[in-house]
Amino acid sequence: MTRRGRRFSRFVVGAVVLLAAGCARHHGSSLPDPAAARRFAIRLVADSTFDFLTDGAKWVRPGAEGIAVDPRQRDQLVARFFVTRVNGDTAVALVTGQTTRVADFHVALLAPPHPGPVHRASFWAGFFGGAVLGAVIAIVAR
Repeated sequence: MTRRGRRFSRFVVGAVVLLAAGCARHHGSSLPDPAAARRFAIRLVADSTFDFLTDGAKWVRPGAEGIAVDPRQRDQLVARFFVTRVNGDTAVALVTGQTTRVADFHVALLAPPHPGPVHRASFWAGFFGGAVLGAVIAIVAR
C-alpha cells in the first residue's frame, strides 16, 4: 500500500470514529428523569391503581411508565406505575412498586415520548456525514 493510501485509510477510520462518537446516545432507564418529566395531579387513589389528570396531553398512552413522587419531600420516590387506560382527560395507572402508599397529594411524573429518528439531529448528521464520506472516498479512489 502506498503512503497516500495509508494516510487516506487513517483519514477514513478517523472520520468514521468521530461520526460514531458524535451520534452515540445513552439509552438508560425508561422511567422519567424528574427534571425533564411532565407533572400530573393525582385524583383518585384505590388499592393498587390511581387516576390522574392528563391536562390535555395527547401523548399519554396505555403502556407508558412513570413514577409518583411526593412534592412535599423534595420529589421523594413514592411508587412506579404504568398507564393501563386513558379516558378523555383522565388516565388510570397500575402501581408496580411502591415505597409508601400513593396519596392524592402526590404527583405523577411521565416523560414525553422521544421523537422519531427522522426528527433527531443525530440521524441527519449520520446521513450527511455518510454522504460526504462516501463522496470523498469515491473521488480519491479514482
